[in-house]
This record gives sequence, C-alpha cells and structure tokens, in this order.
Amino acid sequence: MADDGPQSLDDALRLIQERAQEDPALAVALRTVLNEMLSQLPEPALEATQLAAEPEPVWDEPEAPEGPPDAKPDYAEWPDLDKVAVNLELKAKAARWVAEHGYTEERSALSERYALMDEARSRGSFLWMFDRNRVDPYATAALSEVAELYALTARALALWRNAGDTPNERDADKVMAETQAALRVAALSTGSWYDPDQYALFTALRLSAQASSTYLPQLSRDHQPLGVDELTARLDELGEARAQGKAHVRAVGQARNKLRYHVSLVVKDPGDHAQWSKVDEATKELYALDDDAQRLLASLRGLEVPEGLPELAASLEVETAPTLRAEPNLADAPSEDVNRARDLLQGREIVIVGGDERKDAVTQLSAAFGCRVQWIETAPHTSLTVIEPAITDDVAVVLLLIRWSSHVYGELVHVCKARGVPLVRLVGGYNPNRVAHDVLEQAVERLKKPAQQSIDNYLKAMSK
Repeated sequence: MADDGPQSLDDALRLIQERAQEDPALAVALRTVLNEMLSQLPEPALEATQLAAEPEPVWDEPEAPEGPPDAKPDYAEWPDLDKVAVNLELKAKAARWVAEHGYTEERSALSERYALMDEARSRGSFLWMFDRNRVDPYATAALSEVAELYALTARALALWRNAGDTPNERDADKVMAETQAALRVAALSTGSWYDPDQYALFTALRLSAQASSTYLPQLSRDHQPLGVDELTARLDELGEARAQGKAHVRAVGQARNKLRYHVSLVVKDPGDHAQWSKVDEATKELYALDDDAQRLLASLRGLEVPEGLPELAASLEVETAPTLRAEPNLADAPSEDVNRARDLLQGREIVIVGGDERKDAVTQLSAAFGCRVQWIETAPHTSLTVIEPAITDDVAVVLLLIRWSSHVYGELVHVCKARGVPLVRLVGGYNPNRVAHDVLEQAVERLKKPAQQSIDNYLKAMSK
C-alpha cells in the first residue's frame, strides 16, 4: 500500500489540496495548523540575491553625549551663539522629520534622516528626537510643536543678536526669553531632555540681564510659557518693528545728507535762491521724520533768507536747545568733549573693534585720553571668539566701528553688557573729538559707575 502514496513533496501537496477542496472541515483544520506553525517560526530572511540588490534598512542610532543625558549642561563663559543658531535649525528639521515619518523604513526618508545625523555628528550635536528610548514617534502633535519651537527660537536668536542696548530694542530680550522657556518645557515633556542649546541661550540671557540690572521673569522655572501661535505673533511684530526702525534710520540718514549737501551749496553762494528752496524742502522732510535739523542749519544763521520761505526763516531764528550737544569740531585742537572723556578714561583701556588698525589713530587716541588703546582688526564674518578675550575687567569702553564691522557684532552688545563694559558705536570715524562726542553721548552715565561683576564672579556667586 505504501507504493500507492505520494512519491514527492509536490504530489503530497497536490493530494492535500484535492482532499481539502472536497472536505471544507479539513481545509479549516489545515489552515489552523499551518497558521500556528508559521507563528512559531522566525521572520524569513531575504535571499542573498535580494540583499545584494536592495539592502534592508538599518537604524543607525544617534550616540548620546558623554555624561548623564538628563543633567543640565554647565557653561562657564559666554556660549558660542553661532553654533547654537545652526543647531536650532538642525533640530527643527529633525523633529519635523520624526513627526512626519516616525520609524519608517522608506528609503528616501531614511536617507534624509541619515544626512541630518551626519551633520549633527560633524557639529558635535545630539539629535535627541531620534532616540527611540526617549521619544514616542506617534506623538506627532508634540513633535510638531517641538519643531516649531526650535524654528521660532532660531528666529528670536537672530533678532536678539542684532538688537541694540536701547530701551526700544530691549523687547528682543523678552521675546528671546519667552521662546527659550517654551522650548525648555517642550523638550523636557517630549524627550525628558535638557537641551544644551536652549540652556546656552538661558545662560546668555541671564548674564546679560544681570549685568544690565534687568529682570526677566521668563528665566524663572515657574514661568508659564507662551504657546506657538502667540510666540509667532510676537516675533512677527518684533520683526516688523525692527524692519520699520531700520527703514526710518535709513530715511533719516538720507534726509540729513540731502540737507547737508544743499546747505553747503548755499554757504558757497548765498544768492542761489533755488538752493535755498532745496534747503527748505530738505528741512521739512527731516522734521517730518521727527528729526532735528537745527544743528545742520547752524552755518546758515546770519544769512538773509529769500522771501517765500517763512518756515525756514523761523527755523534759523531758533537757537539750538541747550540740552542738545553741538556736533563736534573735527579740527586738531582738542574739544571740551575730549577733556571730559579724558577724565573718565585716563589710565584705563579702550578696545576698538572693526576694520584695519591705524597706528596713527591709536597714537592720537592714546595721547588724547591718556589711556591704553587696543585695536582688534576684523574681516567679514570674523568670529566673536576672536574679540571676546579682549573684553576684560580692565576695559573701560569698547568702540565699534560700524562702517567696517559685519553683522555678527550685533551680538557684541550682549557680551559687553554681561561684562559690565559700555559699547559705543562710532558713526563718524576715530578722530579724538568725534570719539569723545560719541562716548559722552552713549556711555557717560555707565562710565561714571564702577565696573560691574565679571562673568566669573557672577557665576561664582550664583553657585553659592
């Protein structure tokens, strides 16, 4: 009877299939047995030919930094905000990727993930949102919010770094503090992670606020952070105000140059009525921009104003208000401003930042103010790390030559604030009379005060 049985596996399978088709109960029993057997087997491996043609995706996990991952990083000096800015953008992309793809094995998405990880490694950054042990890839709403907050914090940092040390520009401090506070909470709740870039911003804000005696409640642990929508609105408002402010400064500068030009032509030829009309037009334009034209008109006093220009004639009859300081005399003789500035700077050190060093200018400034002068030469995109070591407790004031300095030195404002050193923008060059005028206009009160604590002393006091 054995000879009547199936002689091969194909014959056996054909016989089972025929019997199962004739007996539905047998078919159900066979399916149950086969399913149970298959569930006990490991996943089948791909054949060698398939592996060679299309390798199976492998998850390359990010390496966590050394030390406890959930501990706050420690900053003993002003952080590198160039690096922070790049890392914020990178983490925004990474969080957005996880929110969109989860733990996909789709090849094009994985290629993007690996590219982000390679860039992070090259920069010494850790993309915590790729760590499957701490992040739920299905929490898409939370991850999307984290991505938005990283992007918003990057925007806030760009505005903050270029903000000045004036009351109408300090709103950037508050917005920067708000965004980093929201990012801190989101990173902790989503990945139980103290993000070192967020903490770098916290440190910079804290040092800047301490040096300028500014209270920022957003730096408190108990502060309730704003949501993404409100932060976006505040950043939009701040960005628009900053753009309008820059446009106004440009317009005032153009109007002043226009008025100076036509005033110079009238001085050369007081009988040129056409130029008098141009002066009248430029004066009205300057007043419309809420700027004072009195100083620029001073050289026209005593001249006969043509008929038909009553407003200009009235302006020339008004003496410059005593609270307004006259433009400095750029002659070689030291002005009264130089003598006043010398009383504040004598025996101390000033640091000049920007452009190429002029030995003759250094000699003149040192002799005029009786102080040491250090000139830090810069090229476009010079890192702040080149300048920062020179700003010590011995420095009385930092002079920034804005004509030659790149945009990165907007951040210099905050470094100087953190170290208690006034920063003065030199808008008219480095003649001693011009420098003295700008120093007294921008920093006289701070120069009268004793130097505030250095960063090291402040950190030491905070650690107690």
